[in-house]
Amino acid sequence: MQTTDAYENRTKIAAAFILAWLVPGAGHLFLRKTWRGSIFFICILSMFCLGLQLQGTLVGLDFGDLFGFLKWFAEIGAGLPYLIAKGAGWGTGEITSYTYDYGNIFLYTAGLLNMLIVLDTFDISLGRKN
Repeated sequence: MQTTDAYENRTKIAAAFILAWLVPGAGHLFLRKTWRGSIFFICILSMFCLGLQLQGTLVGLDFGDLFGFLKWFAEIGAGLPYLIAKGAGWGTGEITSYTYDYGNIFLYTAGLLNMLIVLDTFDISLGRKN
């Protein structure tokens, strides 16, 4: 009986963790923290879309350049919004635009904040936090 509960708990933790990364706020919704999950979804998606509107660039994976890798790592943290935007060809950016750097910063921040939200989901699912 105890091993079944441990397995179900691990499955719940893994599902919350993966959902939290894929869709910002979905991990919290899965854990019945609807208010928090909704706010996180709106904030992260708004920041990501604003970054695209401000002519930010979505970078691809590049192991040859440390900063290129770190930029990709920050952006991929946004999860499904990054994958959809990259697949659709959005986020090509216009380097001559006055808002280019601001757009990039919004994209990086959206991904990094979602990573923090994923860790928050993990702590809630472990019972460390309410």
